[in-house]
Amino acid sequence: MAEPSSSKLPSGLVLPWTRHGFTLLEILLVILLISVLMGYGVGFLRRGGNELDQALVRLQAYARGARMQARFHRSSARVTLSQEGGSEVGGQEGAPTQVLSIHALQPVGEWNFDGGPLGVLGQQGGAGRIVPGGRIGRGLRIEDGATGHGFYVSPRDGSEFDFRGGFLLRLDVRLDSLGECRLAALERVFSLDLDAQGRPSARLVLGDLRGGPGRTIRFQSYERVPTGRWLRFAFSFDGELGRLVVDDRLLAERRIEGRMFHDPQAGFLVSDGALPVPGTLDEVRLFAFEVLDSWEVPESVRIEGPAVLAYTREGLLDRRVHQGPARFLLRREEQSETLVIGMGGLVQ
Repeated sequence: MAEPSSSKLPSGLVLPWTRHGFTLLEILLVILLISVLMGYGVGFLRRGGNELDQALVRLQAYARGARMQARFHRSSARVTLSQEGGSEVGGQEGAPTQVLSIHALQPVGEWNFDGGPLGVLGQQGGAGRIVPGGRIGRGLRIEDGATGHGFYVSPRDGSEFDFRGGFLLRLDVRLDSLGECRLAALERVFSLDLDAQGRPSARLVLGDLRGGPGRTIRFQSYERVPTGRWLRFAFSFDGELGRLVVDDRLLAERRIEGRMFHDPQAGFLVSDGALPVPGTLDEVRLFAFEVLDSWEVPESVRIEGPAVLAYTREGLLDRRVHQGPARFLLRREEQSETLVIGMGGLVQ
């Protein structure tokens, strides 16, 4: 595939009404997740308030929160139990500190083309025009012979498009014809493409030890996508597994070791100006895999169990990680508690 154009739109062409938009469902999910995470305090008080109870209810809340995130976003989520260096006590190093963390998707931006007036984006240097007939409401149509990206988003600061922990890109596309095109990309970091025969492919760049660009990981499908109907493309990397999916059908998958390259000046574009999309786009969504919450386990409590509690997009325990139910044993002096997460992802 030819390299995309490196030229940027004169104005950056930001759609101000949809940049960083959040749907009502996402807002409700955040509220629900906060309720779940804060609910541990209620259980802590009800059970008398010792540190073992606090750790148990916190672990339950993280497990439920990760499963809820996975099912809602249809993407993986996980809870990690990590060890950090112990503090020095009396000239000797103490036991390592344990930290519980919940890792899941966090919305970065959404562009659905319904929030502003119907206008020709090409007036600002873009190739897209907002038209009726999107998948839901209006869509962004790429006109034949137009020059420039469909739209381009400049980063407001160096952390805006920081996907070192992973990402998820989703967008809806209706192709009028087949042709080599770049559906979307974060410059120099990742891209989602179609070849001349309509076969999806994607790539992402890992960072090297010095923080610069390292290896390029490629994903290739040999199945052709149809024209004339709406398709949902998804490209993701959750820190361990990269996936290329069309209409919930897995086309390519690779296990990857390493963190993604971060370019603080990289902009996000849809329909590359050098490789325009022959059709209409709608519902472009970009997410980052981030630590949503973390908690330091009290020194008096030790948790024994898997270092990673991994959920699939269906909210089930990932069988590639878990051979059976996940079991955690929590100890504090002579007290102990057991927590079991079944293969269905539910706290038992």
